[in-house]
Amino acid sequence: YADGFHHRKEEDVLFPTINDHPDFVLQEIIEEFETHHEDFRDYTVAIDEAIAEEDYMKSYQELNNYLQDLLDHIGAENDELFVLAETLLDEDELETIYFKFKDVDMELGEERKVELEESIGALVV
Repeated sequence: YADGFHHRKEEDVLFPTINDHPDFVLQEIIEEFETHHEDFRDYTVAIDEAIAEEDYMKSYQELNNYLQDLLDHIGAENDELFVLAETLLDEDELETIYFKFKDVDMELGEERKVELEESIGALVV
């Protein structure tokens, strides 16, 4: 879910919009978020490899590291990235982003997104 839907929207829609804005000068922030996304992809590869090797302790450790980093990333998005976007972009630009996000959901399958969200929700007890 995170990589297929959420990160894709940021990488394909939000980041370019922010980077291309004439008043935006701190591209390093966007680069840091992109690096986080690559790190998350590396985590999923490491988890899959550990499971394939039946090294369940390693898969658990990698998953735990991934989740901790993901929680930090979500906090940074909420406190920095999304505040930046709302400050930098006007209502029309934000609405355009919203509809582009919806286009990504439709392209990837809204039903699949709902299934993934529900499966994540079922894990949180």
